[in-house]
Amino acid sequence: MELWEAFLLGIIQGITEFLPISSSGHLVLMQSLLGFQSADGITFEIVVHFGSLVSILIVYRLDLRVLIKEAFILVKHPQKMFSIMASNDTQHDSQRWVLYII
Repeated sequence: MELWEAFLLGIIQGITEFLPISSSGHLVLMQSLLGFQSADGITFEIVVHFGSLVSILIVYRLDLRVLIKEAFILVKHPQKMFSIMASNDTQHDSQRWVLYII
């Protein structure tokens, strides 16, 4: 795969990653439509998806930091879990999100 082909597919991946449809499907479709041949297709897809993961971690780093901090607070004080879920207090929204994720 040429460098410009990888660059073009990386841009397509970046644009379609946040759409509620398969960004992997876009990669396969664009490779087929543009006639790109790749000997290491699965490796390329893994690298492109890893790039998407890194960008998501960068964009949401502050939110993730808060959620991780709140998770440790809940682990330290597990008795708070029931009261947080029962209350409508917006002060504990981050801890409530942690419980939803779990």
